[in-house]
Amino acid sequence: MKLLLKLILVLVCFQANAQKNKLVTLKGHLKNFTNREWVRDFSEMVELRLPVPDREIKVDSTGYFSMQFPLSVPNYFLIGRNLLYLSPGDNLTIEVDYLDFSKARFEGKGSKVNKYLVNVPWPKSASYLDGGRNLKNTLKKSIDTVLLLANERTLKLSKVKGASKSFKKLEAARIRADIINTFRYLPGYFIAKYKIPQEKEDQIYKEFDALVQSHLKKYTSDFIDSDFLKIEVYRKNVYGLHGIKTDSSISAKKINDWIEANRIYNALNSVVEKEKLISFKPLIAKISNENYRFALDETYKLLSKFGKGDTAIDFNMFNLDGNNVYLSSFKGKTIIIDLWATWCGPCLEEMPYFDLLKDKYKNNDQITFISLCVNDEKSNWIKNVKSRNINGIQLFAAKGATSDYRIMNLPRTIIIDKDFKIAEMFGPRPSEKALDNYISRLVHKE
Repeated sequence: MKLLLKLILVLVCFQANAQKNKLVTLKGHLKNFTNREWVRDFSEMVELRLPVPDREIKVDSTGYFSMQFPLSVPNYFLIGRNLLYLSPGDNLTIEVDYLDFSKARFEGKGSKVNKYLVNVPWPKSASYLDGGRNLKNTLKKSIDTVLLLANERTLKLSKVKGASKSFKKLEAARIRADIINTFRYLPGYFIAKYKIPQEKEDQIYKEFDALVQSHLKKYTSDFIDSDFLKIEVYRKNVYGLHGIKTDSSISAKKINDWIEANRIYNALNSVVEKEKLISFKPLIAKISNENYRFALDETYKLLSKFGKGDTAIDFNMFNLDGNNVYLSSFKGKTIIIDLWATWCGPCLEEMPYFDLLKDKYKNNDQITFISLCVNDEKSNWIKNVKSRNINGIQLFAAKGATSDYRIMNLPRTIIIDKDFKIAEMFGPRPSEKALDNYISRLVHKE
């Protein structure tokens, strides 16, 4: 009898564990992806830990792939610019086009919820404003349009068949958070689009505040639920929720814990000299949530491994001819890297200054200037460089290649000395006299 009970217990535990770690199966086709790609966690944890290329999608020469990975609970993920909601046991055939996320196709178990997600608004485009394209010629009309679009989204959500209650709850929260996010940006977009004179900007803000006051109270009140942290637009606006600092509920405590964890994460990533990271240990220890604390500790350990004074970590780049170029191929010279992207306005403003430095030291063969495009689309980079007809070393880094260098913000300068060690992980910008002075000291030392 005891043996039988043990066998039953083992069987129950095995079944429970199998249920907990059901596999997700994904197969299909990736179009217009020029870089490595992976299924990226897009929950609140993405803003507490450094990106790692786990769940890598390994495609064949034509872009087709097939993969499986364990998943214990439903979660949001990204492939390229497409948002996915995956649940344990999902079996999806997908087609994703990096250049146009609206062309994504899904079939199989889990397809209905992911078809719904294809056209969700994005926080960075000001949600329902769609980058300003949905603005009308008056504030009142613009606000009414936002509310109409939100209602249309609500109706579309109600028609999604087979979706779990938790998914519908999360997506209803997204609709609400997108309204809040849109209102946050609307007056600024309105002022820019209609070229409102500076002396009339205050008047626009006052008029807007009067029009949305009742709406904001409605949508920001009674909206405290830590489950909603899974949604990016909720995370982006959680600081402004009514009562978030004074609410004593479990959800509010977890949200405030995440807010503090996120603050620590951002501060960790801004540290220039890794010796100063040690001061963050007691702050991390104070985080109550075990998962948040573990993620921060993981980030701390990764950042502590590599920084100023360490040997540079080699990575692969591409030139305009499509050939591989490794960072180590420049070893033996001082390497000045100007990091940029085609979508980064401040980066483009720095380029003339970088060109001046290149020209000033063009006769010094001990210094190499590299203009490196990151976090971008390869086609955009090629088009941009050719249109400007610029000279010098122009390179492109594929997604994930530079992950060790913590490239969270642009523009940025990295300096590597002749011994292939990191001299400056966050060096002065080309427009700053400090960079020219730094190079001059190197030249004088030589």
